[in-house]
Amino acid sequence: MLKINRKVLCASIDAFWLLKMPKRFVLLLLVCLHISCTLTKKVQKCEDNISETSEGTAYWKFRGTRYTTSEDFLCWKESGEVLVRECNTATGQWVPETVVCNQRERHQTYCPEDLVEIRDQDGDVLCLKVSSKPQKYDDSFCQGADLIFPHKLSEHAAVSFTKFLNESKLTEYWLPVQRESSYLPFKIRLPGEQWGEVVDDKTNILDFRSDKKCMSIRYSPQGQNKNRKIPKTDFSQKITGCDELLHAICVFEGDLTTSSGCPKGQGALSYRPSECYGVEWQNLSNNPQDEIRINEYFRKRNTLRLVLKHLPKEQKKEFFQVGNFADRFNEEYAITMNKDEVVRVVHLENNLKFPFLYKRQITTQANPVQLMLKFDAALQELILVVYNGEYLWRINEDDDGVRCFSNADYELQRTAKIDLIWENKDRTKSIFKVKLVGEGPGEYWCEGHTIFDFHLVTSPRVVAEKERRGHSFAVRLNVNCTVNNKNIYENLCRNINKNSKILAKNVLAELRRKSKEFSRDLVIHNARIMRIEKITAQDMECWVHLTASLKNSAVDNSEEESSEENDSSENDDQVRHDTSVRMTVWNLLKEAISAYTHCKNTVVVRSTEYCFPDTFRLDNDETYQWKQAEIGQVGTLSKLCLQSNGMPYTRKCNGNFIEGAYWEALNENPVCEAHKTDLKVTKTLYNLSSSKKLKTSPEKMVKQVKNILQDNAKKFIPVDIHFAANIVQVSVRNLDNYILSLTTNTTTIEEQIRAYTAFKETTQDLIHIYNYLIDVKEKTLKMSAKLNSTNKLLEAFENALSAQSVLPDLRGIGNSNELESSSDFEVLDYDDIGVSVKISPNLLYFILNPLIANISGIAMFKNNNDTELPYSLKGAFRNEHYRFLQSNHQIEDFINEPDLQFATYVPENLLSQLDTILNANNITEITNTIVVIKVYSNDKLFQSQANQTAQSALGRVVSISLPGHSTQLPEDLPIAFRNWQSDSLKHNTTTDMCSYWNFESWASDGIRQESNRSDISSDIVLCQVSHLTPFAYLVGFNFTVEESDEANVRPNHGQALDIITVTGCTLSLLGISGIFITAAIFSSWRQKPSSKVLLQLSAAIALQMIILCFINTEEYSLHLIINKIIPSCVAIGALLHYSVLVQFFWMILIAYLQFKRYVQVFGGGRPNRFFMKATIFCWGVPLIPVVLVAVLDHDSFSKGPICYPSGYALYFGIIMPISIIIIANFIIFCLIIYNILASSTLPIRRNDTPVLIYQIRLSVLLFFLLGFTWCFGILSSIKAGIVFSYLFSLTATLQGFVIFLYFIILDPVTRRMWCKFVCQLCSNDKSFLQSSSSDKDTTQTY
Repeated sequence: MLKINRKVLCASIDAFWLLKMPKRFVLLLLVCLHISCTLTKKVQKCEDNISETSEGTAYWKFRGTRYTTSEDFLCWKESGEVLVRECNTATGQWVPETVVCNQRERHQTYCPEDLVEIRDQDGDVLCLKVSSKPQKYDDSFCQGADLIFPHKLSEHAAVSFTKFLNESKLTEYWLPVQRESSYLPFKIRLPGEQWGEVVDDKTNILDFRSDKKCMSIRYSPQGQNKNRKIPKTDFSQKITGCDELLHAICVFEGDLTTSSGCPKGQGALSYRPSECYGVEWQNLSNNPQDEIRINEYFRKRNTLRLVLKHLPKEQKKEFFQVGNFADRFNEEYAITMNKDEVVRVVHLENNLKFPFLYKRQITTQANPVQLMLKFDAALQELILVVYNGEYLWRINEDDDGVRCFSNADYELQRTAKIDLIWENKDRTKSIFKVKLVGEGPGEYWCEGHTIFDFHLVTSPRVVAEKERRGHSFAVRLNVNCTVNNKNIYENLCRNINKNSKILAKNVLAELRRKSKEFSRDLVIHNARIMRIEKITAQDMECWVHLTASLKNSAVDNSEEESSEENDSSENDDQVRHDTSVRMTVWNLLKEAISAYTHCKNTVVVRSTEYCFPDTFRLDNDETYQWKQAEIGQVGTLSKLCLQSNGMPYTRKCNGNFIEGAYWEALNENPVCEAHKTDLKVTKTLYNLSSSKKLKTSPEKMVKQVKNILQDNAKKFIPVDIHFAANIVQVSVRNLDNYILSLTTNTTTIEEQIRAYTAFKETTQDLIHIYNYLIDVKEKTLKMSAKLNSTNKLLEAFENALSAQSVLPDLRGIGNSNELESSSDFEVLDYDDIGVSVKISPNLLYFILNPLIANISGIAMFKNNNDTELPYSLKGAFRNEHYRFLQSNHQIEDFINEPDLQFATYVPENLLSQLDTILNANNITEITNTIVVIKVYSNDKLFQSQANQTAQSALGRVVSISLPGHSTQLPEDLPIAFRNWQSDSLKHNTTTDMCSYWNFESWASDGIRQESNRSDISSDIVLCQVSHLTPFAYLVGFNFTVEESDEANVRPNHGQALDIITVTGCTLSLLGISGIFITAAIFSSWRQKPSSKVLLQLSAAIALQMIILCFINTEEYSLHLIINKIIPSCVAIGALLHYSVLVQFFWMILIAYLQFKRYVQVFGGGRPNRFFMKATIFCWGVPLIPVVLVAVLDHDSFSKGPICYPSGYALYFGIIMPISIIIIANFIIFCLIIYNILASSTLPIRRNDTPVLIYQIRLSVLLFFLLGFTWCFGILSSIKAGIVFSYLFSLTATLQGFVIFLYFIILDPVTRRMWCKFVCQLCSNDKSFLQSSSSDKDTTQTY
């Protein structure tokens, strides 16, 4: 049958009809015929084709799209790109017609490409990570692995593993196991469920060596097992030095994936947890930067298959894009694939888009992972709070990512179980309950690893116990390792962790037996080995904890809840009863230990909590006693004994929980200064602090402290704050305990009214006390903080003000009295909206009941001209006003108002969930919600005991509490602060953070700072807090070169340098004053040209010293910067800048004159009016750089500790001209010295000694006179060493004094003039003024 090409036929018919038909029908017929021919066209389908690959047969099938990839197996180009073939639908031919598929090596089918894959006879896979060469022990090498010991492998896996070892010729390799010291147990160092587990090492005693803290596995093949045909292997554990060179082998047996820290729907390999892979299913509009294309996918095929297998079921068959291209017609095509590696080429038409496969490297986190272990009073549990736990490494979703440990049981260390009691949705906060273990007190701590290089995060160590059975003591003992077990001697120290309980029980039995020999009252409850110091073949030296009490005492019957007893119960030695009981137990234990060890003089028995009172005698035979103190605190003397600075003598209680408490050693006894000064206030407070009225009339004691402060606040010394804090703390605690003890069954309504009224009056007195304390010198408060006095006061304020908020409202009942307003205290009650406000100059106190009018917070605003208020605030708040916020407010409703200072409120969703955490722990007590807000005007009382980086609260300190509810919040509570920093100051802050006060220091755990929000002004800082306490916005200042231990002077160097600087400046000012007095008295002296120049230099030095010491001080500069008084800051900074440059210009003029005198002796006389021109030059030219800096870069003056140029202004406006002048002066100095030395060709003889002295004196004078001391300053600024800071302070500040010494004291003519002046002054003869002019001028001339 004849086949005719359809295109040729249609074209012939078109031509025929064009010739035969009239023209008007041509167009219509042409269109119809063309459409008919077009509709009858047929797409030619390419026939199926095959290609052979290294993996198998690849099939080419036409799927309706012009382009396709091979199926079953992909075909690869030589370049490594996947081969895409085109089907020519016109001809039905493949393009290219034939293909050659290049091999793509695939050595492994399951394990990621950087691991070694081995299979057992059942086909099960084991993945290994093997070091390429022997290496020292590396703790991080096996992180992410999940198996430790070969004997934990299955039998078939063990066969494959040993086969691998044989083939690799490996006989020994590292275990991820290490110990902290020679006598602590070995612990597993793999993050995950095994982290921190103690290894049963079965170590021989002789292997205990201090330099061997690691462990290896030694492999020795032992032939075949006939029954199972599995090679007998000897995998022995060996203690090894960590510096030895061995291979490292890590075993992975699970699915090797984790999703910790990765966005939802993504995953990562367990040993590379911050490298996340996933598919962007949501946002299809933009290509991710780290898109994974198909060739990269197959390079990482095993890795990606492991991760993608965890895709949700509904997404497993869906296709995602792994490549794209445009053909010659500029049509877009996508290469797509699904999780089963089915690859399709899809034409991207009609805006068709596919999700992308991509990699995301998690490099940073907005907020760090933090573990906080603490005892929660509301929950009555030891709780672990984990912040930002989504970044903790977890092997699976059921893993908590945290392991907790304790030494409270008989083991040296054991795991403590934790139970999750609450967690928010995004895992930014999780709360766990830690299960207490053991029979005595012990330390608890928790550890976890982040996904960022497995960084270890550790909680603080907290001492806790399940049940208090006695007082705990630390004893250092030699414990016998050998025991007789049925006439068989066994060394229990061979496995110390396993046998520690047996050893401790043996010690307990022996001590009990010994104690009965001399006392029947001592009861020893238990003994536990806590730390091993040394082990020998027969015994070991260790720290043992003993829990003991006196028979028939409260603690012996397990009834004592606290170690503190009646405050007023003291014996004749002024020792509290509970302390006396402890000391009795302590002394009895020492006798028992002495009998146990047969050595009384070397017995070490210490309390694990306290340093007991220590009595001593002074030289006058007066007896003193150091009061009991807790570990880490300082103790004071029982009698009033002060140092000359107003501080009581203190003694640090050193030690730790394991080794117990002990007093620091004192080099000498105190020397009391109390009798040398009038200490009426101090003695009054001292007597009050030891009065029994603290128990009987605490409210009166607080009132007395208030009255004393009111009259004497500015005269307070540190010890006064100390005594006042003790009185307030004890009084508030006693009053609070009394209020809690009131019940309607045992007290009358009148008694309750009196008690509640007394408590309310006490809170008013406390508010007054706080206001008076603000008038105390800040230096005094800082010194008293070393005694923890300021924290005691703050804690008393917080507890009392929170407690008052929940007292019943007794208005109108009986004879109850309400607080009365006064000039410095005002009470505003808004009963209709459930709000009460107490207003004082430095403290605002709000009580809010959100159940009445939904008011749950406040906002403070700065007053403006349009503000009309029905009330007026006082003192520090006089220019502000408050507004109430309702719980249904949104942050956006008020946060961008221009006059906002700060705002906080309890949002509606938080109010409704306040008891979520309590309910999760089965605490169902119903508490009415009261919001208490305290606004402190500044952070003056928030002083840390430790010397920390300088931090300052910019603005107010806001305290929020919800009495009766847990301090842990289920939702974040917002606090907004206005950033009071000037723009220039912001550049100089090392830290700016939302922080809270933990009654020790400022901390930031549990706080999220929202930054870079487009809907919030840049001047507003929004803090989201998840617990309650006083909060502030802090800024830490750093005015020196960053990251410099030398330039950033430590506090001890700073104090020494300050003393040196002040002393040097004082001497210089005195010396310059002497020069001016000389000039004023002796007219002949001041008329000399040399004296005129000297006076000008002295004036410049004096100007600089006065500005630096009295005007441009650090405190005043900081005041100007914080309060944005920038013009004043620029003015005094420019004046200091000007004085420095003037000083150096006069120095170079003096250098020029010295050059003229000593080098260019002849010729070149002085020009006319030389002194006038010199004065204009030295006082006028420095104005140029000063004015330029002030005009062009005025912000640079407010970026340092004082108002002074910084940055480029410092370099080009000060350092550069000074450096040029110093270099010029140094060249002139060298020429002068050379010329003087060269003028004497003969060696100096004995009788030429005055010439040598003259040369030395001249060199020293020129060194100071020409400003070479500033070289030390330049070296100090470039971090050359702290020694140059000292040299600069010693020399540069003494310049004025050295000039006075050389030109007044050591100059013979001036000295004779002064001698005559003094003599004539004594004889009342004025003739010296005439005679002085006749003296020969031998002074130095320029």
